[in-house]
Amino acid sequence: MATFTPLLNLRKPDPTELVNVITDLNENFDKLDTLGSTVGGGAWIAYTPVWGNVGGALPAIGNGILVGKYQRVGKTLDCFVYLQMGSTTTYGAGGSPWNFSLPSGMLCGDRTRYVPAGMLLVAGKWCPAIINLPAGGSVFQVYTYTNPTTLHELGSTEPSIPAVWANGHVMNLNFRVEIA
Repeated sequence: MATFTPLLNLRKPDPTELVNVITDLNENFDKLDTLGSTVGGGAWIAYTPVWGNVGGALPAIGNGILVGKYQRVGKTLDCFVYLQMGSTTTYGAGGSPWNFSLPSGMLCGDRTRYVPAGMLLVAGKWCPAIINLPAGGSVFQVYTYTNPTTLHELGSTEPSIPAVWANGHVMNLNFRVEIA
C-alpha cells in the first residue's frame, strides 16, 4: 500500500504493487510539475542585481553590462550574475568591498554561506570567485585572490582587487544556495 511522505505530500510507492508504483510515480511527477510551475517552473527569471559597496562612493555600471537570472524551487535558489565593465563604468570608493543583491524578496537561509561561484577576468588573469551570503541577508560579497599573480590570499572584490578593474573585465558568477 502506498504511503504519503511529509516532503511535498508525495506518495511513496509500495514496490510489491507494480500498477500502483506506475500510478504513484505519475501522480508524483504531476505534483512536482505543478509545484515547479508555481515557483518558476524551471524557467530562468531575469533580474537586475543592485551593485553596491560597504561604504563611500557607489560603483556605477555606466555603459557596461550587469545582468542576472535565477530559478527558485522551494528553498533552493540557483542564481547567475554577469558583470562586464564598460569604458564609462565607475568602481566606487577604493578599499570598499563590493556587494550584489539577490533577487527581490529573497534572503539567505539561517546560516552564513561561503559558496564557490565562478570566475573573474581581470588584467588578463582568470581568478576563482567565492561568494559570502550572511545569514538572513539579501546581498552577497564576492571574494577572490587579492593578487591574481601570487594566488595566495583571499580578499573581497573592490576597485583594485584582484587587480585594477577596467573596461572589458568580467565577473561571471553562478551559484546555488538555500534561502529562507
